[in-house]
Amino acid sequence: MSKQTICAVLTCYNRKEKTQVCLENLYRAAERIVDRARLRVIVTDDGSTDGTGEMLRTRFPAVEVIQGDGSLFWNGGMRLAFERALQESHDFYLWVNDDTDLFPDCLTQLLATHDMLTTQYGRDGIVIGSTCNDQGELSYGGQNRNPGWRALNYSCVTPNDTPMPCETFHGNCVLISAGAARELGNLEQAFKHGMGDMDYGLRATRKGIPIW
Repeated sequence: MSKQTICAVLTCYNRKEKTQVCLENLYRAAERIVDRARLRVIVTDDGSTDGTGEMLRTRFPAVEVIQGDGSLFWNGGMRLAFERALQESHDFYLWVNDDTDLFPDCLTQLLATHDMLTTQYGRDGIVIGSTCNDQGELSYGGQNRNPGWRALNYSCVTPNDTPMPCETFHGNCVLISAGAARELGNLEQAFKHGMGDMDYGLRATRKGIPIW
């Protein structure tokens, strides 16, 4: 049986140290799933002037770097990297923010959760990794709408040992199955920096693609 492939996509701008730590942790996490999957990484460097580009070339030669001009911001940079990833055939796509420090077992947990849910519900989908701050407090992750009349009044779903259904999500750590990616395509180009991740999740919900 051939190994699955996970293509991680990131965008960065003048956060060399954070980007380096993020990629080091990502590759460290990939070592734990080496028997199952191969990791490919695509990074948009949106015109960094702090040596990020040189760091990527010297420390991570296997990473494909797409050069931006400084005008892309988060949504534009992620769109560019994700567009490149979608041109290839991968089993999963992983969105990661370059300021997110991944736990060593994050890929193991994301894949195991997706396996369990696919078996249970008969459909692949999207699994969100919740993040916390340095004090261990929930910061980003899946989101559900709060009761009330405001259309975009959403709050983070508090994670526990059981996968929790979500209506949408923040894009800090997101595992997207190939099937979901085929249905949804890329991030919406109308957004420049924020809101592209929430829009992606809401589009998934409208299409009946499960988010956990």
